[in-house]
Amino acid sequence: MKIKLPSMPRFGRGVPPPPSPGSTLTAAPQEPGGDRMRLLARRLRGVAGYAFLFIAVFFVFVWVCLPTRAIAWRIGQAARDAGYIVDVEDVSIRPWGAVTLYNVRWTFQPSHAGQIPRKLELPEVAVDVSVLGLLFGNYDVEVDTRIDDATIHAAYTRSDSESTVKISVVELQLYDVPKLQQSVNAPLSGLFGLEVDLTLPENLFAKAEGQISIQCSSCKIGDGETLLFVPGATGIMTKGITLPLIDLGSLGGSLVVSEGKATAEKFETDSDDITLKISGGMTLADPFGKSEFGFDLKLLVKPALQDRAEPLKLMVQTASASTKLDPPEEAWLGFKLRGTGGRPKFMGIKTKSREEQERERRQKSLEKQAKAKAKKAKRERDAKNAAPPKTETPDTTKPENTDPPSTAEVQDPAAAAGPPPSAMPPVDEPAKVEDSKPEDTREAAAAPEDTKPVEAPAPGNDDPEAQPNRDSGAGQGGEAGAGAENGPSGGTPPPEAPSTPPAEGEALPPVQ
Repeated sequence: MKIKLPSMPRFGRGVPPPPSPGSTLTAAPQEPGGDRMRLLARRLRGVAGYAFLFIAVFFVFVWVCLPTRAIAWRIGQAARDAGYIVDVEDVSIRPWGAVTLYNVRWTFQPSHAGQIPRKLELPEVAVDVSVLGLLFGNYDVEVDTRIDDATIHAAYTRSDSESTVKISVVELQLYDVPKLQQSVNAPLSGLFGLEVDLTLPENLFAKAEGQISIQCSSCKIGDGETLLFVPGATGIMTKGITLPLIDLGSLGGSLVVSEGKATAEKFETDSDDITLKISGGMTLADPFGKSEFGFDLKLLVKPALQDRAEPLKLMVQTASASTKLDPPEEAWLGFKLRGTGGRPKFMGIKTKSREEQERERRQKSLEKQAKAKAKKAKRERDAKNAAPPKTETPDTTKPENTDPPSTAEVQDPAAAAGPPPSAMPPVDEPAKVEDSKPEDTREAAAAPEDTKPVEAPAPGNDDPEAQPNRDSGAGQGGEAGAGAENGPSGGTPPPEAPSTPPAEGEALPPVQ
Protein backbone atom coordinates (compact mmCIF):
# COMPACT_ATOMS: atom_id res chain seq x y z
CA MET A 1 0.00 0.00 0.00
CA LYS A 2 1.39 3.37 -1.04
CA ILE A 3 0.83 6.46 1.07
CA LYS A 4 1.26 9.82 -0.70
CA LEU A 5 2.58 12.49 1.61
CA PRO A 6 1.68 16.11 0.98
CA SER A 7 4.48 18.28 -0.33
CA MET A 8 5.75 20.77 2.19
CA PRO A 9 6.79 24.22 0.87
CA ARG A 10 10.41 25.26 1.31
CA PHE A 11 10.90 28.73 2.54
CA GLY A 12 14.36 30.01 1.76
CA ARG A 13 15.99 33.30 2.40
CA GLY A 14 14.66 35.92 0.00
CA VAL A 15 11.94 33.63 -1.31
CA PRO A 16 8.42 34.91 -0.61
CA PRO A 17 5.96 32.47 0.99
CA PRO A 18 3.35 30.92 -1.26
CA PRO A 19 0.15 32.89 -1.59
CA SER A 20 -2.71 31.96 0.53
CA PRO A 21 -5.91 30.63 -1.09
CA GLY A 22 -8.01 33.42 -2.51
CA SER A 23 -5.20 35.99 -2.61
CA THR A 24 -4.08 37.87 -5.76
CA LEU A 25 -0.63 37.13 -7.34
CA THR A 26 1.54 40.17 -7.98
CA ALA A 27 4.93 40.26 -9.93
CA ALA A 28 8.11 40.95 -7.94
CA PRO A 29 9.86 44.23 -8.78
CA GLN A 30 12.98 43.85 -11.08
CA GLU A 31 16.08 46.03 -11.57
CA PRO A 32 16.05 47.98 -14.85
CA GLY A 33 18.54 46.60 -17.52
CA GLY A 34 19.46 43.44 -15.61
CA ASP A 35 18.00 41.11 -18.21
CA ARG A 36 19.72 42.96 -21.01
CA MET A 37 23.19 42.61 -19.40
CA ARG A 38 22.66 38.92 -18.82
CA LEU A 39 21.54 38.47 -22.39
CA LEU A 40 24.57 40.39 -23.70
CA ALA A 41 26.97 38.34 -21.58
CA ARG A 42 25.46 35.10 -22.90
CA ARG A 43 25.86 36.34 -26.46
CA LEU A 44 29.50 37.40 -25.90
CA ARG A 45 30.38 34.05 -24.43
CA GLY A 46 28.91 32.41 -27.44
CA VAL A 47 30.83 34.62 -29.87
CA ALA A 48 34.11 34.05 -28.01
CA GLY A 49 33.58 30.32 -28.05
CA TYR A 50 32.91 30.31 -31.77
CA ALA A 51 35.98 32.51 -32.42
CA PHE A 52 38.27 30.28 -30.38
CA LEU A 53 36.89 27.23 -32.15
CA PHE A 54 37.46 28.89 -35.52
CA ILE A 55 41.06 29.81 -34.68
CA ALA A 56 41.80 26.33 -33.41
CA VAL A 57 40.35 24.74 -36.49
CA PHE A 58 42.27 27.18 -38.68
CA PHE A 59 45.63 26.38 -37.07
CA VAL A 60 44.94 22.69 -37.23
CA PHE A 61 44.03 23.00 -40.87
CA VAL A 62 47.14 25.09 -41.62
CA TRP A 63 49.37 22.72 -39.69
CA VAL A 64 47.93 19.71 -41.49
CA CYS A 65 47.96 21.35 -44.91
CA LEU A 66 51.26 23.25 -44.42
CA PRO A 67 53.51 22.96 -47.52
CA THR A 68 56.48 21.57 -45.62
CA ARG A 69 58.38 20.52 -48.71
CA ALA A 70 58.12 24.03 -50.13
CA ILE A 71 59.46 25.37 -46.85
CA ALA A 72 62.33 22.87 -46.96
CA TRP A 73 63.16 23.97 -50.51
CA ARG A 74 63.13 27.61 -49.40
CA ILE A 75 65.58 26.82 -46.59
CA GLY A 76 67.93 25.21 -49.10
CA GLN A 77 67.72 28.26 -51.36
CA ALA A 78 68.59 30.57 -48.46
CA ALA A 79 71.63 28.41 -47.68
CA ARG A 80 72.77 28.54 -51.32
CA ASP A 81 72.47 32.30 -51.31
CA ALA A 82 74.85 32.30 -48.32
CA GLY A 83 77.37 30.14 -50.22
CA TYR A 84 76.53 26.66 -48.87
CA ILE A 85 75.10 23.80 -50.90
CA VAL A 86 72.46 22.40 -48.53
CA ASP A 87 69.46 20.28 -49.44
CA VAL A 88 66.58 19.57 -47.05
CA GLU A 89 64.09 16.85 -47.92
CA ASP A 90 61.30 17.74 -45.52
CA VAL A 91 60.55 19.86 -42.48
CA SER A 92 58.20 19.56 -39.50
CA ILE A 93 56.95 22.64 -37.64
CA ARG A 94 55.36 22.78 -34.19
CA PRO A 95 53.19 25.69 -33.04
CA TRP A 96 55.45 26.45 -30.05
CA GLY A 97 58.51 27.06 -32.27
CA ALA A 98 60.10 23.61 -32.63
CA VAL A 99 61.29 22.79 -36.16
CA THR A 100 62.76 19.50 -37.35
CA LEU A 101 64.65 19.14 -40.61
CA TYR A 102 64.82 15.70 -42.19
CA ASN A 103 67.55 14.25 -44.42
CA VAL A 104 69.81 17.28 -44.57
CA ARG A 105 72.66 16.90 -47.10
CA TRP A 106 75.60 19.34 -47.06
CA THR A 107 77.76 19.14 -50.21
CA PHE A 108 81.31 20.51 -50.07
CA GLN A 109 82.76 22.12 -53.15
CA PRO A 110 85.99 20.53 -54.49
CA SER A 111 89.17 22.07 -53.14
CA HIS A 112 91.40 20.63 -55.89
CA ALA A 113 91.01 19.74 -59.52
CA GLY A 114 89.66 16.26 -60.13
CA GLN A 115 88.15 15.85 -56.67
CA ILE A 116 84.77 14.25 -56.19
CA PRO A 117 82.44 16.46 -54.12
CA ARG A 118 81.86 15.03 -50.67
CA LYS A 119 78.56 15.09 -48.81
CA LEU A 120 77.70 15.21 -45.13
CA GLU A 121 74.32 13.64 -44.42
CA LEU A 122 72.32 14.37 -41.27
CA PRO A 123 69.16 12.29 -40.70
CA GLU A 124 67.55 14.85 -38.39
CA VAL A 125 68.33 18.37 -37.26
CA ALA A 126 66.21 19.74 -34.43
CA VAL A 127 65.88 23.52 -34.27
CA ASP A 128 64.22 25.23 -31.32
CA VAL A 129 63.25 28.88 -31.81
CA SER A 130 61.89 31.11 -29.07
CA VAL A 131 58.70 32.60 -30.50
CA LEU A 132 58.35 35.03 -27.59
CA GLY A 133 61.85 36.36 -28.21
CA LEU A 134 61.07 36.93 -31.89
CA LEU A 135 58.11 39.08 -30.93
CA PHE A 136 60.50 41.46 -29.09
CA GLY A 137 63.12 41.43 -31.86
CA ASN A 138 65.55 39.03 -30.14
CA TYR A 139 66.93 35.69 -31.32
CA ASP A 140 67.22 32.54 -29.25
CA VAL A 141 67.98 29.49 -31.37
CA GLU A 142 69.24 26.04 -30.40
CA VAL A 143 70.33 23.31 -32.81
CA ASP A 144 70.82 19.64 -31.93
CA THR A 145 71.84 16.76 -34.17
CA ARG A 146 73.75 13.51 -34.19
CA ILE A 147 76.27 11.98 -36.57
CA ASP A 148 76.62 8.30 -35.77
CA ASP A 149 77.65 8.31 -32.09
CA ALA A 150 78.69 11.95 -32.02
CA THR A 151 76.49 14.67 -30.54
CA ILE A 152 76.45 18.26 -31.76
CA HIS A 153 74.81 21.11 -29.88
CA ALA A 154 74.83 24.78 -30.85
CA ALA A 155 73.10 27.76 -29.25
CA TYR A 156 72.91 31.33 -30.44
CA THR A 157 71.30 34.29 -28.71
CA ARG A 158 71.20 37.87 -29.91
CA SER A 159 69.88 41.08 -28.40
CA ASP A 160 70.49 44.75 -29.01
CA SER A 161 73.52 44.86 -26.70
CA GLU A 162 75.35 41.55 -27.23
CA SER A 163 75.32 38.04 -28.68
CA THR A 164 76.47 34.66 -27.38
CA VAL A 165 77.72 31.65 -29.32
CA LYS A 166 78.05 28.21 -27.75
CA ILE A 167 79.06 25.05 -29.63
CA SER A 168 79.72 21.60 -28.22
CA VAL A 169 80.98 18.70 -30.36
CA VAL A 170 81.71 15.37 -28.66
CA GLU A 171 83.48 12.38 -30.27
CA LEU A 172 83.00 13.35 -33.89
CA GLN A 173 84.91 11.31 -36.43
CA LEU A 174 87.71 13.41 -37.89
CA TYR A 175 86.72 12.70 -41.49
CA ASP A 176 83.23 14.07 -40.75
CA VAL A 177 84.54 17.50 -39.75
CA PRO A 178 83.10 19.84 -42.40
CA LYS A 179 85.53 20.78 -45.17
CA LEU A 180 88.60 19.24 -43.44
CA GLN A 181 88.65 16.00 -45.40
CA GLN A 182 87.95 17.91 -48.63
CA SER A 183 90.86 20.31 -48.01
CA VAL A 184 93.67 17.85 -47.25
CA ASN A 185 92.35 15.11 -49.61
CA ALA A 186 94.18 12.38 -47.64
CA PRO A 187 92.16 10.07 -45.38
CA LEU A 188 91.79 11.11 -41.74
CA SER A 189 90.87 9.18 -38.62
CA GLY A 190 90.44 9.98 -34.97
CA LEU A 191 87.91 11.55 -32.62
CA PHE A 192 87.39 15.29 -32.75
CA GLY A 193 86.07 17.48 -29.93
CA LEU A 194 85.23 21.17 -29.87
CA GLU A 195 84.00 23.58 -27.18
CA VAL A 196 83.18 27.20 -28.02
CA ASP A 197 81.95 29.78 -25.54
CA LEU A 198 82.03 33.33 -26.88
CA THR A 199 80.36 36.57 -25.90
CA LEU A 200 80.14 39.26 -28.58
CA PRO A 201 79.65 42.79 -27.22
CA GLU A 202 77.74 44.97 -29.66
CA ASN A 203 77.21 41.79 -31.72
CA LEU A 204 80.74 42.02 -33.18
CA PHE A 205 83.36 39.27 -33.45
CA ALA A 206 86.03 41.95 -33.37
CA LYS A 207 85.21 42.50 -29.66
CA ALA A 208 84.66 38.86 -28.70
CA GLU A 209 85.52 37.47 -25.28
CA GLY A 210 85.69 33.81 -24.29
CA GLN A 211 87.52 30.59 -25.07
CA ILE A 212 87.78 27.93 -27.80
CA SER A 213 89.02 24.42 -26.92
CA ILE A 214 90.01 21.80 -29.53
CA GLN A 215 90.82 18.14 -28.94
CA CYS A 216 91.82 15.36 -31.32
CA SER A 217 92.38 11.89 -29.87
CA SER A 218 94.26 9.12 -31.69
CA CYS A 219 94.47 11.17 -34.85
CA LYS A 220 96.06 9.68 -37.97
CA ILE A 221 96.52 10.86 -41.53
CA GLY A 222 97.57 9.28 -44.85
CA ASP A 223 97.40 5.81 -46.33
CA GLY A 224 100.48 5.61 -48.56
CA GLU A 225 98.45 6.01 -51.78
CA THR A 226 96.34 9.18 -51.68
CA LEU A 227 97.99 12.54 -52.27
CA LEU A 228 98.10 14.94 -49.33
CA PHE A 229 97.52 18.63 -50.02
CA VAL A 230 98.30 21.39 -47.55
CA PRO A 231 95.96 24.38 -48.03
CA GLY A 232 97.86 27.46 -49.19
CA ALA A 233 101.22 25.64 -49.43
CA THR A 234 103.84 26.48 -52.06
CA GLY A 235 106.65 24.58 -53.73
CA ILE A 236 106.55 20.80 -53.85
CA MET A 237 103.42 20.68 -51.69
CA THR A 238 101.30 22.40 -54.33
CA LYS A 239 101.17 19.17 -56.36
CA GLY A 240 100.61 17.02 -53.29
CA ILE A 241 102.71 14.34 -51.67
CA THR A 242 102.02 10.70 -50.85
CA LEU A 243 102.53 9.95 -47.18
CA PRO A 244 102.32 6.71 -45.26
CA LEU A 245 100.07 6.32 -42.29
CA ILE A 246 101.28 8.96 -39.80
CA ASP A 247 100.36 8.87 -36.15
CA LEU A 248 99.56 12.42 -35.03
CA GLY A 249 98.96 11.43 -31.42
CA SER A 250 96.54 13.42 -29.29
CA LEU A 251 96.49 17.04 -30.34
CA GLY A 252 94.90 19.44 -27.90
CA GLY A 253 94.93 23.06 -26.88
CA SER A 254 92.84 26.15 -26.36
CA LEU A 255 92.47 29.61 -27.80
CA VAL A 256 91.87 32.36 -25.28
CA VAL A 257 89.85 35.15 -26.89
CA SER A 258 90.19 38.70 -25.57
CA GLU A 259 89.03 41.83 -27.38
CA GLY A 260 88.69 39.95 -30.65
CA LYS A 261 92.16 38.34 -30.57
CA ALA A 262 92.56 34.59 -30.03
CA THR A 263 95.90 33.40 -28.56
CA ALA A 264 96.99 29.75 -28.65
CA GLU A 265 97.91 28.18 -25.31
CA LYS A 266 99.50 24.72 -24.87
CA PHE A 267 98.65 23.69 -28.40
CA GLU A 268 100.93 20.74 -29.17
CA THR A 269 101.19 16.98 -29.78
CA ASP A 270 103.94 14.37 -29.52
CA SER A 271 103.87 10.90 -31.03
CA ASP A 272 106.31 8.28 -32.30
CA ASP A 273 106.34 9.92 -35.74
CA ILE A 274 106.21 13.68 -35.25
CA THR A 275 106.24 16.48 -32.71
CA LEU A 276 104.09 19.51 -33.48
CA LYS A 277 103.86 22.83 -31.61
CA ILE A 278 101.46 25.61 -32.52
CA SER A 279 101.78 29.19 -31.26
CA GLY A 280 100.47 32.59 -32.23
CA GLY A 281 96.79 33.23 -32.77
CA MET A 282 94.23 34.88 -35.01
CA THR A 283 92.36 38.15 -35.22
CA LEU A 284 88.58 37.84 -35.44
CA ALA A 285 86.68 40.06 -37.85
CA ASP A 286 83.17 40.67 -39.13
CA PRO A 287 82.09 38.63 -40.97
CA PHE A 288 83.92 35.68 -39.46
CA GLY A 289 85.24 34.52 -42.84
CA LYS A 290 87.51 37.58 -42.95
CA SER A 291 89.31 36.69 -39.73
CA GLU A 292 93.08 36.73 -40.20
CA PHE A 293 95.35 33.84 -39.20
CA GLY A 294 98.63 34.43 -37.39
CA PHE A 295 99.74 30.93 -36.35
CA ASP A 296 103.33 29.64 -36.26
CA LEU A 297 103.91 25.88 -36.55
CA LYS A 298 107.08 24.00 -35.58
CA LEU A 299 107.36 20.44 -36.89
CA LEU A 300 109.91 17.76 -36.02
CA VAL A 301 109.83 14.76 -38.35
CA LYS A 302 111.44 11.92 -36.44
CA PRO A 303 113.95 9.54 -38.11
CA ALA A 304 111.60 6.55 -37.86
CA LEU A 305 109.05 8.29 -40.08
CA GLN A 306 111.71 9.48 -42.53
CA ASP A 307 112.94 5.92 -42.98
CA ARG A 308 109.39 4.80 -43.86
CA ALA A 309 108.70 7.62 -46.34
CA GLU A 310 111.43 8.48 -48.81
CA PRO A 311 109.52 11.47 -50.31
CA LEU A 312 109.10 12.92 -46.84
CA LYS A 313 112.79 12.38 -46.09
CA LEU A 314 113.73 14.13 -49.34
CA MET A 315 111.40 17.00 -48.51
CA VAL A 316 113.02 17.44 -45.09
CA GLN A 317 116.57 17.31 -46.47
CA THR A 318 115.89 19.71 -49.33
CA ALA A 319 113.77 22.14 -47.33
CA SER A 320 114.39 25.78 -48.14
CA ALA A 321 116.28 28.04 -45.80
CA SER A 322 113.06 29.89 -45.01
CA THR A 323 111.63 26.78 -43.31
CA LYS A 324 114.70 25.66 -41.34
CA LEU A 325 115.02 26.85 -37.78
CA ASP A 326 118.18 28.13 -36.15
CA PRO A 327 120.13 26.21 -33.48
CA PRO A 328 119.33 24.60 -31.12
CA GLU A 329 116.26 23.70 -33.23
CA GLU A 330 118.13 23.07 -36.47
CA ALA A 331 116.36 19.71 -36.96
CA TRP A 332 112.92 21.36 -36.89
CA LEU A 333 110.89 22.83 -39.73
CA GLY A 334 108.91 26.02 -39.24
CA PHE A 335 105.82 27.22 -41.08
CA LYS A 336 103.48 30.17 -40.84
CA LEU A 337 99.72 30.07 -41.39
CA ARG A 338 98.56 33.42 -42.72
CA GLY A 339 95.68 34.72 -44.79
CA THR A 340 91.99 34.71 -43.94
CA GLY A 341 89.50 32.02 -43.08
CA GLY A 342 88.43 31.83 -46.71
CA ARG A 343 91.96 31.87 -48.17
CA PRO A 344 94.58 30.40 -45.80
CA LYS A 345 98.26 30.49 -46.80
CA PHE A 346 101.16 28.34 -45.61
CA MET A 347 104.72 29.64 -45.96
CA GLY A 348 108.16 29.26 -44.42
CA ILE A 349 108.54 30.66 -40.95
CA LYS A 350 111.28 33.02 -42.20
CA THR A 351 109.31 34.12 -45.24
CA LYS A 352 107.92 37.62 -45.03
CA SER A 353 104.40 38.21 -46.17
CA ARG A 354 103.39 41.18 -48.26
CA GLU A 355 102.02 42.97 -45.22
CA GLU A 356 105.24 42.37 -43.26
CA GLN A 357 107.38 43.59 -46.17
CA GLU A 358 105.27 46.73 -46.46
CA ARG A 359 105.54 47.27 -42.70
CA GLU A 360 109.34 46.90 -42.77
CA ARG A 361 109.59 49.24 -45.76
CA ARG A 362 107.66 51.92 -43.89
CA GLN A 363 109.81 51.39 -40.80
CA LYS A 364 113.05 51.74 -42.77
CA SER A 365 111.74 54.89 -44.44
CA LEU A 366 110.96 56.43 -41.07
CA GLU A 367 114.38 55.50 -39.70
CA LYS A 368 116.09 56.98 -42.78
CA GLN A 369 114.20 60.24 -42.37
CA ALA A 370 115.12 60.39 -38.68
CA LYS A 371 118.83 59.85 -39.48
CA ALA A 372 118.77 62.57 -42.16
CA LYS A 373 117.22 65.04 -39.71
CA ALA A 374 119.83 64.16 -37.07
CA LYS A 375 122.72 64.68 -39.55
CA LYS A 376 121.29 68.01 -40.68
CA ALA A 377 120.95 69.21 -37.09
CA LYS A 378 124.54 68.13 -36.36
CA ARG A 379 125.90 70.02 -39.38
CA GLU A 380 124.05 73.16 -38.30
CA ARG A 381 125.52 72.90 -34.79
CA ASP A 382 129.05 72.33 -36.12
CA ALA A 383 128.77 75.29 -38.50
CA LYS A 384 127.53 77.49 -35.69
CA ASN A 385 130.38 76.46 -33.36
CA ALA A 386 133.07 76.84 -36.08
CA ALA A 387 132.07 80.42 -37.06
CA PRO A 388 135.09 82.90 -36.53
CA PRO A 389 134.66 85.47 -33.73
CA LYS A 390 133.87 89.00 -34.76
CA THR A 391 136.95 91.33 -34.73
CA GLU A 392 136.57 94.89 -33.51
CA THR A 393 137.57 97.61 -36.00
CA PRO A 394 139.89 100.21 -34.43
CA ASP A 395 138.34 103.62 -34.00
CA THR A 396 140.28 106.04 -36.25
CA THR A 397 138.48 109.05 -34.79
CA LYS A 398 140.19 108.55 -31.42
CA PRO A 399 142.86 111.23 -30.82
CA GLU A 400 146.45 110.01 -30.97
CA ASN A 401 148.51 109.83 -27.86
CA THR A 402 151.67 111.96 -28.50
CA ASP A 403 152.80 112.13 -24.92
CA PRO A 404 156.29 110.79 -24.26
CA PRO A 405 156.46 107.49 -22.50
CA SER A 406 156.50 107.63 -18.73
CA THR A 407 159.29 106.36 -16.54
CA ALA A 408 157.25 103.30 -15.60
CA GLU A 409 157.06 102.24 -19.20
CA VAL A 410 160.86 102.22 -19.69
CA GLN A 411 161.85 100.49 -16.46
CA ASP A 412 162.64 97.31 -18.40
CA PRO A 413 164.43 98.45 -21.58
CA ALA A 414 165.15 94.92 -22.72
CA ALA A 415 161.50 93.94 -22.61
CA ALA A 416 160.41 97.14 -24.31
CA ALA A 417 162.97 96.82 -27.08
CA GLY A 418 161.26 93.75 -28.48
CA PRO A 419 162.98 90.92 -30.35
CA PRO A 420 166.34 91.40 -32.08
CA PRO A 421 166.39 92.33 -35.78
CA SER A 422 167.26 88.79 -36.76
CA ALA A 423 164.10 87.44 -35.19
CA MET A 424 161.80 89.96 -36.82
CA PRO A 425 159.87 88.79 -39.88
CA PRO A 426 160.61 90.33 -43.26
CA VAL A 427 158.52 93.19 -44.43
CA ASP A 428 156.75 91.25 -47.18
CA GLU A 429 155.67 88.48 -44.75
CA PRO A 430 153.98 90.15 -41.80
CA ALA A 431 153.85 88.11 -38.63
CA LYS A 432 152.41 88.65 -35.23
CA VAL A 433 154.83 90.14 -32.70
CA GLU A 434 154.36 89.03 -29.18
CA ASP A 435 153.61 91.85 -26.81
CA SER A 436 155.86 91.47 -23.84
CA LYS A 437 155.04 94.82 -22.30
CA PRO A 438 153.25 95.08 -19.00
CA GLU A 439 149.50 95.49 -18.95
CA ASP A 440 149.72 99.21 -18.20
CA THR A 441 151.69 99.81 -21.41
CA ARG A 442 149.42 97.73 -23.68
CA GLU A 443 146.67 100.30 -23.67
CA ALA A 444 149.03 102.97 -24.89
CA ALA A 445 150.43 100.65 -27.58
CA ALA A 446 146.92 99.77 -28.77
CA ALA A 447 146.30 103.39 -29.80
CA PRO A 448 146.99 104.15 -33.47
CA GLU A 449 150.46 105.57 -34.06
CA ASP A 450 151.31 108.56 -36.17
CA THR A 451 152.77 107.25 -39.39
CA LYS A 452 153.85 110.73 -40.58
CA PRO A 453 157.61 111.31 -40.62
CA VAL A 454 158.90 113.67 -37.98
CA GLU A 455 160.15 116.96 -39.41
CA ALA A 456 163.75 117.71 -38.70
CA PRO A 457 164.33 120.83 -36.59
CA ALA A 458 165.74 123.93 -38.20
CA PRO A 459 169.42 124.67 -37.72
CA GLY A 460 170.21 126.50 -34.55
CA ASN A 461 166.99 125.45 -32.85
CA ASP A 462 167.79 124.90 -29.20
CA ASP A 463 164.36 123.58 -28.25
CA PRO A 464 165.03 120.90 -25.62
CA GLU A 465 161.72 119.10 -26.34
CA ALA A 466 162.66 118.46 -29.95
CA GLN A 467 166.08 117.13 -29.10
CA PRO A 468 164.94 113.58 -28.27
CA ASN A 469 163.24 113.34 -31.62
CA ARG A 470 166.33 114.46 -33.40
CA ASP A 471 168.50 111.97 -31.61
CA SER A 472 166.17 109.01 -32.07
CA GLY A 473 165.10 109.69 -35.67
CA ALA A 474 162.83 107.43 -37.75
CA GLY A 475 164.80 104.24 -38.08
CA GLN A 476 164.13 100.83 -39.49
CA GLY A 477 164.07 97.53 -37.68
CA GLY A 478 167.88 97.43 -37.49
CA GLU A 479 168.07 100.92 -35.93
CA ALA A 480 165.50 99.91 -33.36
CA GLY A 481 167.71 96.99 -32.47
CA ALA A 482 170.72 99.36 -32.12
CA GLY A 483 168.75 101.62 -29.80
CA ALA A 484 167.95 98.60 -27.70
CA GLU A 485 171.66 97.85 -27.34
CA ASN A 486 172.37 101.40 -26.10
CA GLY A 487 169.46 101.35 -23.69
CA PRO A 488 171.30 99.87 -20.68
CA SER A 489 174.24 102.25 -21.07
CA GLY A 490 172.11 105.21 -19.98
CA GLY A 491 171.48 106.80 -23.37
CA THR A 492 168.18 107.70 -24.85
CA PRO A 493 165.18 105.48 -23.98
CA PRO A 494 164.76 102.49 -26.31
CA PRO A 495 162.02 102.79 -28.88
CA GLU A 496 158.83 100.84 -28.52
CA ALA A 497 158.16 97.93 -30.88
CA PRO A 498 155.14 98.38 -33.13
CA SER A 499 152.02 96.60 -31.81
CA THR A 500 151.07 95.43 -35.32
CA PRO A 501 153.35 94.50 -38.21
CA PRO A 502 153.29 96.82 -41.25
CA ALA A 503 151.56 95.76 -44.39
CA GLU A 504 153.47 94.61 -47.42
CA GLY A 505 155.20 97.54 -49.17
CA GLU A 506 154.55 99.98 -46.27
CA ALA A 507 157.35 101.69 -44.37
CA LEU A 508 157.78 101.12 -40.71
CA PRO A 509 156.33 103.90 -38.57
CA PRO A 510 158.72 106.12 -36.67
CA VAL A 511 159.44 105.24 -33.10
CA GLN A 512 158.06 107.73 -30.60
